[in-house]
Amino acid sequence: MSFSFAFALDEQGEAGLAPEEPAVQPVAGATACASPSTSGAAAGTGRSWTLDELMDTLPSRISYSALSVPLDAAAPGGSPRAVPIFRRDLFDARFQVLTSSTEHDDDDDDDDVEEGTPRRQGAAAAAAAAQEEQTHVGAASDLLPGVYEGGLKTWECSLDLVAALDSLDRARTEAAGEAWSWLRGCRVLELGCGTAVPSAFLLQRLFSLSDAPPQQQHEARQAEAKATLLHLCDFNAQVLQLVTLPNLLLAWYFSPASLSYRQTSGSAFESADLVASSGDIAVSGALRAAFVASLAQQHIELRFDSGDWSALRLEQRYDVVLSSETIYAPRSLATLCETLQRACRATPAPQEARLCERLRHTSLATGEAFDSPSASAPHALPAASPTTCLVAAKILYFGVGGGVRAFEAELRRRRGWSEVLRETQAGVGRVVLGVGWA
Repeated sequence: MSFSFAFALDEQGEAGLAPEEPAVQPVAGATACASPSTSGAAAGTGRSWTLDELMDTLPSRISYSALSVPLDAAAPGGSPRAVPIFRRDLFDARFQVLTSSTEHDDDDDDDDVEEGTPRRQGAAAAAAAAQEEQTHVGAASDLLPGVYEGGLKTWECSLDLVAALDSLDRARTEAAGEAWSWLRGCRVLELGCGTAVPSAFLLQRLFSLSDAPPQQQHEARQAEAKATLLHLCDFNAQVLQLVTLPNLLLAWYFSPASLSYRQTSGSAFESADLVASSGDIAVSGALRAAFVASLAQQHIELRFDSGDWSALRLEQRYDVVLSSETIYAPRSLATLCETLQRACRATPAPQEARLCERLRHTSLATGEAFDSPSASAPHALPAASPTTCLVAAKILYFGVGGGVRAFEAELRRRRGWSEVLRETQAGVGRVVLGVGWA
């Protein structure tokens, strides 16, 4: 059987990031401005994936490169900072697509099954559907509306989320001790995860946590009693298989949690700083088992979903919700905002939260400090911890129609609020928004 694959590697995307503006290619039969929540399958469809199911799709080797993500200075005028995040190479993911597609062709050439039988017809239909998805995911275009939404590439706004999370941690660490200790026991959701750079960053931080100091051991045990959840969602199941899980695996591999495995496998190194910026690792059965064991030891649960956002089952609210580059298509905004609202606990608007915090310490009427036993604060924040919801996006997506202004308008329509937490003006302007519903 002849085979045709739309392969044309994007050199800029391979070297670092995808282009600032996605190249959108129309697809026959697809809506011109299809949203991520309605692309690739009928609206309302979705599927949950177990870690074991996705692990079964891993190749025998993964080629990787380190991405240096710039962080904000720790103090005004301070030195530039950066963190390395290891991710699977795009060419390696596409090669796996190519290999898988040729295997489907070989299966189609099986002459043991009689033409026209239900088994043969079903196999042919399944192979055709699989090859269609593989061809779209492996295509040179950044976006194929209605089919594939660019999840194989790393988009720059996902790096902005990493910087914003780092700043959030520094602010919380000043008030609560060990860096990233607040992350233990949290429920984290990343919508439109793609290469999952923010989640990989958080997972590496979790695997790098030291034992809690004595004064924090009780709190740590309480947090560890409930697992830390990382819930990753992308419309295309192949994106979860090809880049999302491999990048989480690399986050573990280049963390202290994998040291025991690396020592026994002969690939020990003292820290990720001493690792070559590119290379490959063998995905053996022992490596998979060590990865799963580390997750269990650290009480970390990984959950995956593909398909329509409207079909996403959210059993509980989340502590941290992340999304980047998901507001470019106007028709996706209603579904995105509805999903974000379902995922978030009530969170006071920034102005209200700051006022409540001020009223905790000082009475505006009398000037009396509320440290006094006889005093009580007139306002209280919600009993449940509010959700930290961060949405990173470009100010405007030229030629597509979406952008921050349209997203904020949809938020207001749903009685939500937003606040600019981080802004980048170089090139196409980008922001990280804090989002919530009171």
